[in-house]
Amino acid sequence: MKKRIGSIILCITLAAACLTGCGEKKETTTAETGAVDTQETASGLAAKTKVTFNGVSFGCGDKASDVVAKLGDQVRPSDTAQPCIPEAGELTHYYFAGCVITASQYDVITQVSLTNDFAPGTDAKIAGTVGLGSKSDEIKSALGDPTREDEYGLTYEDGDYSFNVVFGDDGGAMSMYIEDMSIML
Repeated sequence: MKKRIGSIILCITLAAACLTGCGEKKETTTAETGAVDTQETASGLAAKTKVTFNGVSFGCGDKASDVVAKLGDQVRPSDTAQPCIPEAGELTHYYFAGCVITASQYDVITQVSLTNDFAPGTDAKIAGTVGLGSKSDEIKSALGDPTREDEYGLTYEDGDYSFNVVFGDDGGAMSMYIEDMSIML
């Protein structure tokens, strides 16, 4: 029970970080169209943690409007918020079943959050092979040794870039959170 409560608290913290905003939220539309290749050259951890979701591969640093246009309908309207980081511009959140994408004021993806709590069975994959439901040893096999590991999950870091996994009671990944703080400003 203690492990489950800790996992829930960590998930809530990660979700809150993804949805962080100190200012007022306002509704926006997502009628962006156009199909530009969003794959950018990434290396290291960023390259290993590209997300494949609904048949679209993307990651932090990619142009959000191009990715969002390819992913299909959102489960709720996107919104914007002013983050608590001094001098940071407004962030836009895009909501898909099992996936939240956060973009900077420059339309660049800064965060991706995946969870199976609200949309079981999503097809999201990281490193082309692991995803929600994957066990710790599968993730380590795909990404190598984590920077930190505890009973609740794994953390991989490379400078301002991080990838976090939270495990459920069954030992499978119940959420994954990718963030590049260097893009936030």
